[in-house]
Amino acid sequence: MALATTLRRGRSLLCGTRSTSLARKSTSTPDACAEATRTNWEDVPEHLYHKQADETLEKMQEALDEYIESHDVPEGDVEYGMGVLTLRLGSKGTYVYNKQAPNRQIWSSSPISGPVRYDLVREKWIYLRDGHEMLQRLSSELKDLFGTKLDVQ
Repeated sequence: MALATTLRRGRSLLCGTRSTSLARKSTSTPDACAEATRTNWEDVPEHLYHKQADETLEKMQEALDEYIESHDVPEGDVEYGMGVLTLRLGSKGTYVYNKQAPNRQIWSSSPISGPVRYDLVREKWIYLRDGHEMLQRLSSELKDLFGTKLDVQ
């Protein structure tokens, strides 16, 4: 079984204010949360967490560099180092994504949606309270700001 889908039986997955037992699925929780199988951070070796988080943040940096150049964002800048990705959009605000190794999470701060903590779910970074995916949220917010979505491959 893939590491990102391994589970520790009996653990809970937080979805909004409801808790879904992994042993029995509840139909009253959002689909994204009910269907998600979260890897418990204790079960993910630190080196694998770093590999997954670094790959994601590096892909984001490359895509954001291209996005800023193609949209000629005034005062736009992307920096990545020491586990922190910073996207400056001039007067439109600043995004920050940073690794939180002790919790095996990526934390973000958005000028639109505020602070969010993402967990690794099926090899994607998911916000467990509402089930949205980190890269989709960023893409959607950039579309709202500049009229085009971000494409992260």
